[in-house]
Amino acid sequence: MKPPYRDPFFRFLNGIVRLAPVRPKSFQNTILVQKDLVSNDIVPASPPLTGCEFRLLEPSDIPHLETRPYSLPAGAYQRRFEAGHIALCAVVDGVIAGYNWAAFSHACYMFGTDEQMISFPLAKDTAYVYDFFVFEDFRGRGIGPVMKQHMYEHLKKEGYRRSISAIFFTNSVSLKIALRLGGKPF
Repeated sequence: MKPPYRDPFFRFLNGIVRLAPVRPKSFQNTILVQKDLVSNDIVPASPPLTGCEFRLLEPSDIPHLETRPYSLPAGAYQRRFEAGHIALCAVVDGVIAGYNWAAFSHACYMFGTDEQMISFPLAKDTAYVYDFFVFEDFRGRGIGPVMKQHMYEHLKKEGYRRSISAIFFTNSVSLKIALRLGGKPF
């Protein structure tokens, strides 16, 4: 079986991602991607840089996150924890390099922020994976794909059969990672 990124449909989607005129931060300008967590069709992610570890984010990490450039508004991370969401983070040399959140009862665009909208319930075996972010000073090192892979593995261990994500068309890197790891647009 050939890797998904060599598939003609993937190449077509990649072309659309580059050319599509969209308004940023609009839920209508996203593509929903579903990942079957039970199958073993995952293309292995490239190994991360040396010294990178993956773990669940903890509430005690919030002060560190809120001081980073491009962090969410104050209180957003706490609201996510209070709602029962989890986040997997990548840590390089003691510094949080990125994170990926998951929700389990409802999917919600921009959860915990003033832009929060569009919420829909999830099946009991489905996780909504969202806010996949690697801080700028750690980009280009292969952390993102491995972090996403670790999130999928964690969810599978917790008994989830599938995940869904809403990815902006303009976020070609995130879309490529999701598709390379076996995600399917729907």
